[in-house]
Amino acid sequence: MKRLKRGEEGLMALGMALAISAVLSASVGIVFQVASMNTNDAAFRRQTSQSLYAAEGGLDLAYAELGQSSATNLPCGSGSLSKSFSTVPVGSSFSVSVTYYDTFPVTDSALSCSSVQNGSVVPQAAEIVSQGTAHSASQYMEALVKLTPSTTGSVFDQALFSNATMTGSNNPTVFGHNGNDGNIYTNGSINCGNNFVDQGSVVAQGAFTGTNNCTVDANITSVGNITLSNNATIGGNATSTGSTGCASVGNITMSNNAKVTQSAYAYCTISLSNNAVVVQSKVQHDTTLSNPTVENFPVVPEPTGTNDSGAQAAWQAAGYTVVTNNTCSGAGSVYNTIPAYTAPTVVMTTCALSWTNNSSISLQTNVAVFSTGGFSMSNNTSWQSNNSTTRLLYLMVPYSVSGTNTTCTNGNPGITLQNNTSFANTLDVLFYTPCQIKISNNSTGYGQIYGGVVNVSNNFTSHFVPLPTVPGSSGGGTLTGPLSVAIVYERQVSSPTG
Repeated sequence: MKRLKRGEEGLMALGMALAISAVLSASVGIVFQVASMNTNDAAFRRQTSQSLYAAEGGLDLAYAELGQSSATNLPCGSGSLSKSFSTVPVGSSFSVSVTYYDTFPVTDSALSCSSVQNGSVVPQAAEIVSQGTAHSASQYMEALVKLTPSTTGSVFDQALFSNATMTGSNNPTVFGHNGNDGNIYTNGSINCGNNFVDQGSVVAQGAFTGTNNCTVDANITSVGNITLSNNATIGGNATSTGSTGCASVGNITMSNNAKVTQSAYAYCTISLSNNAVVVQSKVQHDTTLSNPTVENFPVVPEPTGTNDSGAQAAWQAAGYTVVTNNTCSGAGSVYNTIPAYTAPTVVMTTCALSWTNNSSISLQTNVAVFSTGGFSMSNNTSWQSNNSTTRLLYLMVPYSVSGTNTTCTNGNPGITLQNNTSFANTLDVLFYTPCQIKISNNSTGYGQIYGGVVNVSNNFTSHFVPLPTVPGSSGGGTLTGPLSVAIVYERQVSSPTG
């Protein structure tokens, strides 16, 4: 064997050391690469889980919105609901698209958002697709739900409807029927003050003024300005849609401890002072806002059979006998016959009907009274069913008689309830007049209120109860909320189209 010369041994050792070092470097690089891949994979898996949870949260919010919104506020279209979360290790968000159908099972094409939100079509089903996102990961959840409208008719869809500017003051309260559905609508403005409480949403085609502990439990939407002061509280969102300029519409002004619990949206500006607060978002100069759908005052003609657009036939088809009684006093008067009927009856009269001084009326059946002279009640007048069976009572000044519209003079023929007038919870009552309704002084009732002008005050209490559609009526609203939501299926899908 050849002996290495001096120096060659050193070169050999150096070469071996370099070779070992190269192998070790490569091994370390592989280890770090594998570790990095594992770390990245674990991070992506976490983001995937976060995005899936976010997508599921989007479905849950959609169910809640469908179950509590009126037609105007139903989420519809791409990205109609969205929310971001400040979660760790990365933030996440969801965006929800909702598509409606007028049949269930679904057999035809989707409805337009405009037809759903203006109430011209009642949706029977909805497809909901929710995209959850966390950093670079996205997941999709899809659901099909069956929708069932409430039992309220297609004309009378509000707890209280005033065709012109209304005022509520001195402790009146409007309670909801199912949660916050005691909704108020006016084609004018609303002045809400002195502890007026509404357990629902408010829509005003004019302005909304809330002061002195005015409370609306849900949303207010006003075309005109919204002015809140002196502890006025809105439980939902406040929206001033404006859209015709910023002088007298589209602004929100809040002062003196006024509070909006959710968000405020204004076509123009939002101004806060003296401890006023908006808990969530304040969005001003929002030109995407659109005015709420105008709801025409319902038309209810007297069922004369003469030029009444089929009203008499509609009442008869609903099981009512139509009679006329213009005897205003004595044994056979309309006062005495109303509690004597034992089968559903419509009474037409020209009498200006007035009950006072501890009058008590018990109904044995459903009764509708059309009076061209109006109604007044005071001094402990009480109405009830004659037993535990709930009766329907319609007290109405007709919109028209034999094709001629009712003329209002100084609010008359109207409806006035005062001084402890009460309707028991065994009577569901519709008050209706194209003229004025004035309710005050500890009066209470269950049902719905529709007037040309409505003013309520002094401890008035109303419990919203939706009545069946009034036979022969037209106009008004076409969809009432909330809808009943039944989940048909939920599933994870790979793309927005499923």
